[in-house]
Amino acid sequence: MCSKFIHTSLLKKKNNIFHYFGSRSNALSPEEIQELELSQVNRTLELFDHYVPDKIGPDNLVYMEQIHGNKIKNVEKADFLKETDGLITKRKDLYLIVRTADCAPIFLYNEPSGTVAALHCGWRGTIKNIVEKTVQKMEKEYNINPSEVVVSIGPSLRKCCFEIGAEIIGEFGSNYIEKRKDKYYLKFIDLIISKLVSQGINRKHIEVVGQCTRCNQDRFYSYRATKGQTGRMLNIIGMTDN
Repeated sequence: MCSKFIHTSLLKKKNNIFHYFGSRSNALSPEEIQELELSQVNRTLELFDHYVPDKIGPDNLVYMEQIHGNKIKNVEKADFLKETDGLITKRKDLYLIVRTADCAPIFLYNEPSGTVAALHCGWRGTIKNIVEKTVQKMEKEYNINPSEVVVSIGPSLRKCCFEIGAEIIGEFGSNYIEKRKDKYYLKFIDLIISKLVSQGINRKHIEVVGQCTRCNQDRFYSYRATKGQTGRMLNIIGMTDN
């Protein structure tokens, strides 16, 4: 399989799950991210080329506008959803897309119920509890048991580079703040994991892959490193019908 895609061992073990976290090699350019809906669908198919299931196409891709909020939507068909940062589906052969360039792409899978979710999660989303709300929504509306959920967290900004202003450090708790030379850094991945565990997900069922996006700009796009003048990696998950 092509090295430009990153997969996790926990999800790779599931025969009916197709997933990959992206890199610069399969990303939308800075110019392309200004275009939405069908143009992005067509470009996505070009970038994924023959590395995706044969059935993937415009009729089974779901995109989000992504506004750093906490709106999570149940989806049953291909769509472009405004003001959305989380997707959940039980439909097979429907592929959920998350676009990132420092924020964390998060995939959740509950095998007993046949449910997958995809999240776009940055510091604003964590403050707005998008992680907790997603697990709670899956539990309430899809009857999942959190202890049976597998989670994969992809490449993102990490604590080495996740500088935050002193005015917001109180939003996260002292356990997730590291001070270095009068600057404050967020232990972003630790924070996400703690939120997942607080909802009943087993720590052993959470896998983190990839590297810091800012430290590895040769491989990943980084919004902070380029002051916003950057592209977006494409991250995808879906259940196949085989």
